Amino acid sequence: MRYYGQFVKGFSKNVNFERSEKCHQSLEKLKAMLIEAPILTPPESRKYFFVFSDSSLNDLGCVLMQEGKVIAHISQ
Repeated sequence: MRYYGQFVKGFSKNVNFERSEKCHQSLEKLKAMLIEAPILTPPESRKYFFVFSDSSLNDLGCVLMQEGKVIAHISQ
């Protein structure tokens, strides 16, 4: 979750990861923040895209960015 802290101010904290109801609620809040209009930016076809990914044996997440702005996010 530290990776996503750079996109959502105040979201990331220096604590160990643990699966709990509070953790689940925080993840759902992050997902909502990443797909709402104020966060997402329309892509510009003539500019470079960057894909950042984070994966584990249980989860996969990717962020499509352009000039430091989030274009799309997917988590599974």
